Amino acid sequence: TVDFGAPQTIDSANKKFQVQRKFSGGGPNVNSEFYTTWFSMWGDRSVPRQDIKNVVDSIEAMWQLNASFSFYMIHGGTNFGFWNGREPDGPVITSYDYAAPISEEGQITPLYRAIRNWIGSKQDWPNTPLPLPPNRTWGNITVCDRTGCSQRVTINALAGQRLDILVENAGRLTYPLSKVDPKGILSPVILGGISVSNYWTQCGVSIDALYTAGSLLFEEAYLEQQLLKGSSSIEPPQPAYDEPAIYAAKFTTPDIDWRLAHTFFDSRGWGHGIAMVNGFNIGRYWPLLGPQMTLFVPGAVMKNENFVLLLELTGRQKSKSLQFDFLAQPLYNGEEERQFQNDQPLIERVDVFEDDKIVRNPVPLGYLRKYQQALAHTRRNRHQSEENESAEAGVREKRMDFFSHF
Repeated sequence: TVDFGAPQTIDSANKKFQVQRKFSGGGPNVNSEFYTTWFSMWGDRSVPRQDIKNVVDSIEAMWQLNASFSFYMIHGGTNFGFWNGREPDGPVITSYDYAAPISEEGQITPLYRAIRNWIGSKQDWPNTPLPLPPNRTWGNITVCDRTGCSQRVTINALAGQRLDILVENAGRLTYPLSKVDPKGILSPVILGGISVSNYWTQCGVSIDALYTAGSLLFEEAYLEQQLLKGSSSIEPPQPAYDEPAIYAAKFTTPDIDWRLAHTFFDSRGWGHGIAMVNGFNIGRYWPLLGPQMTLFVPGAVMKNENFVLLLELTGRQKSKSLQFDFLAQPLYNGEEERQFQNDQPLIERVDVFEDDKIVRNPVPLGYLRKYQQALAHTRRNRHQSEENESAEAGVREKRMDFFSHF
């Protein structure tokens, strides 16, 4: 088979099928991947959008050549978690919407309607298209939360001190162009002109462990206060907005039936990092580069009571208000929210009021080691019943497993 996208005329499409027939020795004309557009990279100025007429004219040209073709993509998708991948010149964005006829979140687009109308115009088509149900949209969910982030620094190191560096894997090669795709600190580590690589170790940090630790820190703020009482060596963490940090927010949506709705996490105003909703990794956000400003959140991930955790890696959010929204439609650089035909509201705007929010100070990553020491100090000084001590020890062990990575 061959693969190509729009725009195409009968002559240009036929030339591509001629190449196929040259190697296949005959057989039907087949375009196994008719590209509706193309994917986007972090740092692109905008996302590709295909002209609808070009697509319809191209499929008509292939139809006239008695060709078979498959839309790529017919339904957009999402690179959840760390599955975004990369090309040789940079990482791919989290969204795989592809400007497809059916959007990432399952909405019917004008391109879909144009293709449907083209099918309906064919007199010999065995089954005419069925009527379309209307799209539905939903209100915004506004959440405020406090927490912290990272940046280039000058280190005034003292003898015996330890340096930890957090390195992000922004994605692995999508195509096997090379069997070598290393990550991390690859060159020798030099201190004062002398290699210290023999004293340097690298290890992974589990995102699940990060979520567990962040959840525990958020839900059990009283434990932090208990740990720091009477301690002269451990200072409480202060709000920090220019270093890596774990941000968390908790909010309720009692009036939303998430079986009928999806939403989008709005990352505008933040820097670059990873977002998790109710323990599900919805992917990387990077509004500093763009073009993607929102992350798709399936309704199956949402609950009546929701917990959002952000690992902010740059500390370059625009303001200290530290809030984020959930929107009805995706946003990209230079674009307004998408407008679909026959949209009907599903719910009104849902505001999360102060009583529904747990506002927390940031938990800087650099503070976690002190926190670990405080946990050890608490173990020696806490005197509780055997049952309570056993339960709390289990919680602290889970934290220690995560903090030991830093």
